[in-house]
Formats: sequence, structure tokens, C-alpha cells
Amino acid sequence: MFKKLNQTPWKKEKVVETNPKAGSKVREKSKVVLKVSAGKDTVTIGNYVGNTFDKAKDELQKLGISVERKKSILIQLKLVKLQNKVSQRIKRLLRRKQR
Repeated sequence: MFKKLNQTPWKKEKVVETNPKAGSKVREKSKVVLKVSAGKDTVTIGNYVGNTFDKAKDELQKLGISVERKKSILIQLKLVKLQNKVSQRIKRLLRRKQR
């Protein structure tokens, strides 16, 4: 059995992955899945700024592009700054109570 993968850096018709993985032991007549590259097809993507993640993801998947969600570094930095402020405030409050 084989599955074609779009948007891979591999040349067309090259096996890029197997399931089970290389080195696995399988019984005779077992099913082995070969993922085969469909080549470097290109598509033009639109401007998704301002759309919800789900809407942008749906539109990109219709083009054959896989999408995964990752948090922005900016959001993570803001969260760290907020945690630091809260931590400092708690420390100040605890010091006041100890007096």
C-alpha cells in the first residue's frame, strides 16, 4: 500500500517514509505502508492575516498544505513578563505580611 505526499522536498515517486519504520520486524504478508513523494508541486497562498486559525487552516488544507498551530514567541514573551510581574507582587505581599 502507498500514499502520495504533496509538498515534499523529495523528487517525485521517491519513498520518503515507511510504516512500520526501518529495522522493524514484521510477519510475512504483513501490510507495509510506503509514503511516496508527489514531487515539488507549488501553489499560491492567499493573505490569511485577520482570519481565525480554523478558517486559514481549512483554506490551506484545501490547497494540500499541512498546517500546525504553534504559539507565537511574542505571546510567550508576554506571558513570561506577566508571570514575573505576578511573582514579584506576591513576594512583596508576603514580605509585608511577615512584618
